[in-house]
Amino acid sequence: MRIGRIVPGLAVFTLALVSSHAQLPQTGVSFTIDGMAQGKCAVIHGPVGTEGEPFTGVLRTTCAQKLGDGSTITHRSATEEARDSSGRTFRATLNESPAAAEGRAPKFSIAEVRDPARGVVISWDASSKEARMVHVADAEHAPASRPSQPAVKLPPIPPVEIAPGTFSESLGTRTINGVEAEGSRVTRVIPAGMEGNDAPITISTETWNSVELGATVLRIDTDPRSGVNTTELTEIELGGPDPSLFQVPDGYTIKEVYPGRQD
Repeated sequence: MRIGRIVPGLAVFTLALVSSHAQLPQTGVSFTIDGMAQGKCAVIHGPVGTEGEPFTGVLRTTCAQKLGDGSTITHRSATEEARDSSGRTFRATLNESPAAAEGRAPKFSIAEVRDPARGVVISWDASSKEARMVHVADAEHAPASRPSQPAVKLPPIPPVEIAPGTFSESLGTRTINGVEAEGSRVTRVIPAGMEGNDAPITISTETWNSVELGATVLRIDTDPRSGVNTTELTEIELGGPDPSLFQVPDGYTIKEVYPGRQD
């Protein structure tokens, strides 16, 4: 899949999820996009796409949920992600414990590599020292990585109603953590009484996408029922990542899986 590509139209500005490597299904580690459910503080994960400039970065998510007594519960997570010039992608949950910082524990707890050219998805877990290499059929048909196109500066456009009570607007272009990004916001209003609410509830999703990286660099989900969920791509470094990121660490047991094959 691909994250972070804005598809501008006359009336709709939404986040498009382009299936740039549909042949590589989710296996092992599941990095899916989950909204913030009512009363819950969910973490949003979006898999890095195979197209765009090579880079490394740290995706940081902060979810702040306001309680009825005025206190706040805050959850944080961090994943490192990277893509090389061949379209290989890497994503791993960062272990930010003191032990990891001192080198006494693995830096990555759960990791996943997608290699469309070889047609494999590799995932490993530091706690079990086990890795899975899933061989996907029709690897030769996996799309090649294509050069990115320069970002087009979009002027802000007033909100447009795309469905009853739902409005979409362009926020123009801005620089976020050193890269150009195109912004959009989708706002939905839940009328009073629809969910037992005595006043309208406004929910919004603000998304900033880099065409250069083919990635979302900032997303802010705001819902009074659950809180504010902010996901930001930080510590962005353009250029080829360390090749060792795409290799299973030494000492791991690797299990090869061929879907559909009868053993």
